[in-house]
Amino acid sequence: MPNTKSKYDYIIVGAGTAGCVLAAELVRRQAGSVLLVEEGDRTCHRFTRTPVLYPHLFSDSRFCYPYETVPQPGLAGRKIRLPAGRGIGGSTLINAMIYMPPHRGDFDDWQKIAGDDWTWDQCQSALRHIETTYPDREWKVTDLHEASQSLLRLTQRDNASSALFPYQRTTRNGLRLDAKHAWLKNGSSNELSIVRGVRVTRIRIKLDSAEGIECSTTDSDHEFIRCTKGVIVCCGAFGSPQLLANSGFGRTVARGSHETMIHESIMLGENLQDHLVFPIVLESPCPPLQSRFSRKERYYYLTKRTGPMASNIAELGAFLCPNTNGRLDFCEVERSNGPMPTVQWHVTPTHYLEYPTRNVPSPCMSIAVTLLHPKSRGRMRLITQARTDGQSLIDPGYHATAEDCEGLVTAIQWAREWVANHAAEQWTAREVMPGDRRGSAEQVIRLAERLATTIYHFAGTCAIGKEKDAVCTPRFRVRGSDNLFVCDAASIPSLPSGNTQVTVMMMANRLAEWLADS
Repeated sequence: MPNTKSKYDYIIVGAGTAGCVLAAELVRRQAGSVLLVEEGDRTCHRFTRTPVLYPHLFSDSRFCYPYETVPQPGLAGRKIRLPAGRGIGGSTLINAMIYMPPHRGDFDDWQKIAGDDWTWDQCQSALRHIETTYPDREWKVTDLHEASQSLLRLTQRDNASSALFPYQRTTRNGLRLDAKHAWLKNGSSNELSIVRGVRVTRIRIKLDSAEGIECSTTDSDHEFIRCTKGVIVCCGAFGSPQLLANSGFGRTVARGSHETMIHESIMLGENLQDHLVFPIVLESPCPPLQSRFSRKERYYYLTKRTGPMASNIAELGAFLCPNTNGRLDFCEVERSNGPMPTVQWHVTPTHYLEYPTRNVPSPCMSIAVTLLHPKSRGRMRLITQARTDGQSLIDPGYHATAEDCEGLVTAIQWAREWVANHAAEQWTAREVMPGDRRGSAEQVIRLAERLATTIYHFAGTCAIGKEKDAVCTPRFRVRGSDNLFVCDAASIPSLPSGNTQVTVMMMANRLAEWLADS
């Protein structure tokens, strides 16, 4: 076991996005001594620092948990891989580095679910603090791939400058700026201890109070580490509910008669949400982003920190919402005002479904279409001691409602129409997928069932809420405990209008403030 004290004020389980922010903020606010525990034992790799290489990590168990769904009826019975980051930095080690704060309208939904702590105004100080942590986030148009610049110029020429925009990225000087490098710049200190390669097996609860954690490494026996103020679980949408289940929370009917039940939590593992994506693939007149780089390109990146290896792949974005006639149209990027978007685009200079597996990429570009507020909800069937098959079952319930299927088809067909009207003659020779032979809504939904996939925004399995059935209170305390908290994507009550990284950081910042003030 790495060197640790026998007792800390706070123990944070999981050094992902939320865990890094919480550790840094609790120390900065002088809230007490903090132990940050991470199961992943690798801290850095050239693939985690070079922006374009992150898809290669999705199958690397050193940096990724190999989650996958059960067969999804709404996706032609397919199992979908759900890579989640492993190591100090969590999913910021493997994500597309997109800096996208939540929309003002998201907080209207959160306020209904979790109360007045979650209004737009209440969250502004936390969002501003995150802004100061990423003051020089990168998004320069000159750094975009040639194909992305070509499409961007086309929209600007057609007086549609608000349609497409370059995503701001959590990169700095051409390197990925993950949560570790952004928030834990100085590593361990007098008040912060960081250990890795340690698996937390259970949170020990006594008289509704979290006493500490039971943990182990691959080469050591179990050890108990005590806390005086609380345990904060930051293991992600799949890891956090599982750790709570291991610690005595969940449904009585799901547990064996011999198992200890700390608290009946009927929503633990429920309310699972995710963003699906379907790519429209277009033949591009520009060379695509390469998946293998020459010695010259590697040398250029090492010396200049720019060029194709500095790409985050999902370079351009757009948001759409219904106009006054009820049809989709582009809406402003501004997140503090304006209508709430219902559809998001991620535009890549690649064939979305092939990259980076082909050594010689197809000359294509993709518009990946996402429905932002799906109605479908899934769940996790959590492991307990009564289970002997050794694995939890993840069922996101993709396309469980007709409304989600219809909404995605509408968004796909609108995007195809937009390309045909604005870009076809000047920018692309043909539509590769869905293709000319698939024009009807029925044909498109059948194709989406076969090819739609996750965009890695899993959330909601330990959601905050003001109702007594919610797993966590509006301030992240696990119901049935006095000082046990869950703060990460699992705590999100409803998906934000866009990428989740900044939302999770905002939540962690707010919890640190509440704990420091208590």
